[in-house]
Amino acid sequence: MSNEELVTKLQRAQAESNKGNYELSEQLANEVFAELNKPTTELRDVHTLEAESWYVLAINNEHLGNFDKAIEQANRMVSLAELHSLQLLLSKAWNLFGSVYSSSGEYDKALEYYQKALTFHDEHRDSSSVAAVSKNIGVVYAELGSNDKALEFYNRALASFQEIGDLSGVAAVTGNIGNVYNNLCMYENALEYLAKAYAIHEELGEKSGVASDTMNTGNVYYLIGSYILALEYYQKALTINEELGNKRQTASCTGNMGYAFFFLKDYDNALIYQQRSLLLSEEFGNKQQVAYSLANLGNIQSALGRKYEAMDYLLRALQIQRELQSNLYVGDTLIALGILLSELDRQDDALEMLQEGLTLAEKNGEKGSAATAHKELAKILKNKGEIADSYDHFEKFYVLEQEVKNAETLKQAELLNYQRKQAEIDKQHEIQIASANAKHEATEQLLHNVLPRLIANKMLDGTKLIAEKHSHVSVLFADIVGFTKLSQRISAEELVEGLDRIFTVFDALAEKYGLEKIKTIGDCYMVVSGAPITRDDHAEAMARFAMEMQESIKEFKAISTGEEIQLRIGIHSGEVVAGVIGKKKFAYDIWGDTVNTASRMESHGEAGKIHVSEEFMQVLSSSSLVSFTSFTSFHFQERGEMEIKGKGIMKTYFMETKP
Repeated sequence: MSNEELVTKLQRAQAESNKGNYELSEQLANEVFAELNKPTTELRDVHTLEAESWYVLAINNEHLGNFDKAIEQANRMVSLAELHSLQLLLSKAWNLFGSVYSSSGEYDKALEYYQKALTFHDEHRDSSSVAAVSKNIGVVYAELGSNDKALEFYNRALASFQEIGDLSGVAAVTGNIGNVYNNLCMYENALEYLAKAYAIHEELGEKSGVASDTMNTGNVYYLIGSYILALEYYQKALTINEELGNKRQTASCTGNMGYAFFFLKDYDNALIYQQRSLLLSEEFGNKQQVAYSLANLGNIQSALGRKYEAMDYLLRALQIQRELQSNLYVGDTLIALGILLSELDRQDDALEMLQEGLTLAEKNGEKGSAATAHKELAKILKNKGEIADSYDHFEKFYVLEQEVKNAETLKQAELLNYQRKQAEIDKQHEIQIASANAKHEATEQLLHNVLPRLIANKMLDGTKLIAEKHSHVSVLFADIVGFTKLSQRISAEELVEGLDRIFTVFDALAEKYGLEKIKTIGDCYMVVSGAPITRDDHAEAMARFAMEMQESIKEFKAISTGEEIQLRIGIHSGEVVAGVIGKKKFAYDIWGDTVNTASRMESHGEAGKIHVSEEFMQVLSSSSLVSFTSFTSFHFQERGEMEIKGKGIMKTYFMETKP
């Protein structure tokens, strides 16, 4: 067999390894060894081919979780490289050590070897290898939770890949950056980078990359708690990996799907997919994935109340995790076992398991797991009469639980923000498509839904720049008092649902009084009266709208834990400039000193009151369309002169309904 044929065989061995066909990959590598050991061989580069064969075998054993064997084979590669002065292969071996130690959770050693490889490639100005190793270092820092360092090395890798025009490398690192943003709970950024990586992989026809980006997108939605959407992406990734014959990734996809079904409390499907993941992992010998699937099966059985079946699965998972000498997921397994042992009234064994699990959870920064362990330890120690220690654990549980809840609230808020932005993007996309037939009835309706009817009609008639001055309008800002503190005391679901219900009522009131809602900013609501359609009774309409807003908010106590919700409202009248901004994403907005002053009226106001400027009161009193009866239904309590930020001394009033 020629040198070229052996190189091709090794390349095929590497490709089969990437697919998870480790048995075939090992067979091909051993065939290369057999050729190299023939006494009559006249092959060139024998030592290089032998070292590359050890590399393939080590990679296989790394993926299978046989880390000791992988290290042994990596050492053989190093010995050959050093003995025959094969510097490039020596640096490749250092990178291999880094990969194995990273997979086994020995991150300090992984960084040590990766840094040796990076230093070598820096000295030799090998941009391609610098990019590859920098990416690997980024992976380690991401696993350690050092997201800033991960981004530093990923960005260095990205710059190197872009410099040499390696689009495949660009796509891989872009996806990794998306995963870091996912770790940082910056879900919009995560989805943006994963979408970029997906687009490049799809353009290059790299289906394995497409599958990876799709699964990681599913992971974003999984962490957000949007399990249905996560399942859709996992299923797409699963289909691609099955087509490619990639058993390793197929096992990961099915395992992720099983866990998503678990959180949806669909335990039947959770069992089906986790068992499938277990069978696949056992088939190609991936011990880490086997342990992960066993632990998940234990959690499912525990949720079903099958304690002894759960114990069996969790103990099997723990045994494999111990054999692998890896800290990955061990803390969670120990804590789950501790809880089961406590339920089976084996308190001493439970304490031992929970203490060890807590130590690992704290070491790995797993706050949710640590909180669970503290809570269970507090309960057990209380039953044993060790009150002081019990109280200590309960205090730590309470602190961690609040941190986890706050993180969950931020996740939900981030998701809501992303969904709103995505909905706006989708809406603008529809507008662009519809604008091609501006006179079409569907297009008109679509623009009327997005913009004020008068403005929409102007755009349909071909007006490209819409900017108008309105001399007489009233502007209102309303803000929910104490919203930040309130949001920390309620669940994410209550927060999102409550804001949606409140703003829906405000929208209906704005329509009732013929006002134009401009926008919402967090928990702040902004509306204008007298634009884009001029009206002489703009002040009266705004006054009645504000009064009814204050009445309507009293109905929303259920958004919190029972405490009263109050609005702080500010109103001012004057001149504004209004118009449409954006070429692809349209928005009708208003600007000017009147807007700023109305905002100041709100921020300098008081909870439960409507704070208005003297100008607004005078407009309301002098309006020829406001009858004596309607005007006298409003009462103005003089607040006196006060310093208003950015405006100086102003005379302002609180507006009330006349008793």
